[in-house]
Amino acid sequence: MANIEYRNEGNVRLYTWIESQPYWFLDKSKPRYLPTIGRIHAFIRHVEIVPSSLILPPDLFLQSTIGEPFVIRDHPLYCRSLQIRKQNPSKYPRIAYHGTSIGVILSILMDGLVMPSTVVSSGKRVCPPTNHIPRKVKHHNIEDFSNGIFVSPSIYYCSDPAYAVTFSDGDQRVVAVLECSVKDGKFDIIPSTVSTYKPHPTDDPKSLEWRFTNPADIEILSVLFIPQIRSRIAEAKCRAAKLGVNPNDL
Repeated sequence: MANIEYRNEGNVRLYTWIESQPYWFLDKSKPRYLPTIGRIHAFIRHVEIVPSSLILPPDLFLQSTIGEPFVIRDHPLYCRSLQIRKQNPSKYPRIAYHGTSIGVILSILMDGLVMPSTVVSSGKRVCPPTNHIPRKVKHHNIEDFSNGIFVSPSIYYCSDPAYAVTFSDGDQRVVAVLECSVKDGKFDIIPSTVSTYKPHPTDDPKSLEWRFTNPADIEILSVLFIPQIRSRIAEAKCRAAKLGVNPNDL
């Protein structure tokens, strides 16, 4: 079968309508491969959220204005916000956060936050990170403690390097944090499991982790891109000045 492409559009993907199922199919390994003749096909322009790091189909988020997916926010921290859905406060009244890596955001938006050992739509199995408490270990009187989904009411806690992985976005160093709404009374309240974390003044040290065992109790509202270093060049020049080096020589 033929490989076809939409000229002058690098982020366009070819989808095929599956008549027996209510969805469009994309061959991720061959995004321009025509899988069949006599079917309905469509070119869908994906949106580059973070250059070279995150490209999303447009139906995964709500655009505030045409061509501009971000909203600049000052709450709970200064950040760029990519809205996924609006909160349903009657069903999901509480707000929590989940620090993550830019590389898994597409998978999470496709499948939601899932329990460990789940095989997601990409074909990969979700496992706890190697620096986290391993499976089958009892902790806080909970058997197999890591067999759950963890969020935090503290944006500072989930932005800790134990959870949120920094990445480069232009001249900035940024972390990605999922803003979620959750059902009340459906989680265990856990104190910090990160020994190096120093609580923020607004934190409740006894309630830094909320552990869920049902993915349906969590909805993702937004992806927050929170700068840790707003300008790497400015930071480097500042350090150079403190060391007595002329910043203009950098």
